Order: sequence, then C-alpha cells, then structure tokens
Amino acid sequence: MFLGAALASLGRHESGTARLEEAASAYRAALTESTRELAPVDWASAQIGLGDVLTVLGKREDGTAHLEAAVSAYRDVLAGNIRELGPAYRARAQTGLVDALTVLGEREDGTAHLEAAVAAQRDALEETSRDEAPIDWAWQQANLGNMLHIVGQRSNGRQKIRSWEDAITAWRNAQLVQTQKDQPQQWATLQNAIGFDLILIGEQEDNLARFEEGVPILREALDVQSRLGGPQAAFTSDSLCRGLLGMGSRKKNRDMLLEARKSCQAAIEGERAAGATDAMKESQDNLENVQAALVALR
Repeated sequence: MFLGAALASLGRHESGTARLEEAASAYRAALTESTRELAPVDWASAQIGLGDVLTVLGKREDGTAHLEAAVSAYRDVLAGNIRELGPAYRARAQTGLVDALTVLGEREDGTAHLEAAVAAQRDALEETSRDEAPIDWAWQQANLGNMLHIVGQRSNGRQKIRSWEDAITAWRNAQLVQTQKDQPQQWATLQNAIGFDLILIGEQEDNLARFEEGVPILREALDVQSRLGGPQAAFTSDSLCRGLLGMGSRKKNRDMLLEARKSCQAAIEGERAAGATDAMKESQDNLENVQAALVALR
C-alpha cells in the first residue's frame, strides 16, 4: 500500500500515465493481502487509494473505464459499513466518488452520472457539519450547486427549473460561510451564479418576476468584483446583460436595453482580455439579441 501511495504521488506530478498504472497495480496487489475481513481499515485505505489513482488516470484519458472502476472502488468502501472506519475514511471515499461521477457526467450528454454525483454529494453533506467543518461544508454546497446547474441545463420542463432552484439553494447555503465580508470574491462568484440561474428560470417560465429578482443580485456581484479587480466582472457583466435584456424586452424599456448593450460590450472586452473565447462568443450572441430587441422598439 505504501508503494502505491509513493507511485501515485510521483504519477500526479508527471504528464504520462506509467507511474499511475504502476500505482494502481500496487494497490491491487495490496488488496489481495489486506482483505476486508482480516484488515478492514487497510483494505478501505487501499480501495480509496486505488479509486484516487483510477480517477486521475480517467481524467487524463478519453475513455470512461478507469473512472467507472474508480466509482466501484469508492462505492465498495461506502457500502462496507465497516465499524472500524472513522468519518475521515468515509469522507475521502465520498469526495472521491463525487469527483469521479462528476467527470463521467461531464463526458455524457445525459444526466445519469451527474444525478448520481448530486446524490453522492448530498450524502456527504449529511455527514459534514457546518459548525465543525465550515470550509468543507461550504465547498460541498457550492459544488452541489454547480452540478445541479449542469443537470438543469441538460434537463427539460419542470426538472430543468427544479434543478436550477435547488442549485440556488445550495449556493445560498455556501454564502452562509463564504460571506461578502470574509470572502468577497467567492461570495460574488456565488452571487453571479444565483442571479444567472434566476435569469435562466425567468427565460424558461417567461416570468418577469424572476428577472426582477435576479438583476439586483447580479448588480451586487458586479459591484464587488469591480472593486476587487480581476476577470470575474466580465462574466457577471454578461449575466447582467442577459438579465437586462429579459427585463427590457418584456417591459419594452429602451433604457434597460441600452444598459444591457453596455453590459454586453463590457463583458466582451473583459472576456477578450482574459482569453475566454467561448464566453466571448456567448456575450456576442447576447449583444446581437439586445440589438434586435432595440430595433423592435422603433
């Protein structure tokens, strides 16, 4: 087992996979000696180490076999109900399981693996106390929100909206720890995520109230990011542009649309400077939609 850990450490700092493959073999060899029945703690440690190595291998390769094997390794530990295992072992296995399932989910068009990752993250949160481990708890809440956001993007109908609403709840939970006073940059990032998903729900429902709720939230985020500096303000400017477009076009308010155009232009400028070409393309599309809405008011 110690050999596996040493090889895994070396492999993580190399671009290839040879050391990682050796580490996986070493962990598998250790598992033949440290069985669940005879040495449950050593067995669980080796299983988790194997899962971690397989996850890194899976991230460096295009296929899913290593990631699926990692999921099995973590689940074996969590399903074992081994009395001798402390909460630290379960936390490591749960974190690894969420990570592997999330990567699998990112490589599929559907939501099956992402929904499994969401369930695993919720299980992990049940064993993580905000009072005892606030940093971990907040990180898990933010991660849960990020996964639910993607599930919403890939879903249809009510499931889409429900996922985004649940994401907003998770992000707001994270803000209970990552406050504007103590962690302004992270707070503002979460605030942008909350506001943007409210805008998406407004578009899905054709509901002006959602835009009216989301736009002030985005303004708060942008105000903090503008004072702190950095590229994040550009992405929030794009969110604000889309929110103002939704409000302005529904209210037939030219001033709102002009502000939306200004926000989109600021987003494009900032995204270009940051080299964020995909985000810049989305902002350019939003700017075209704003221009079309302005023309429609003439």
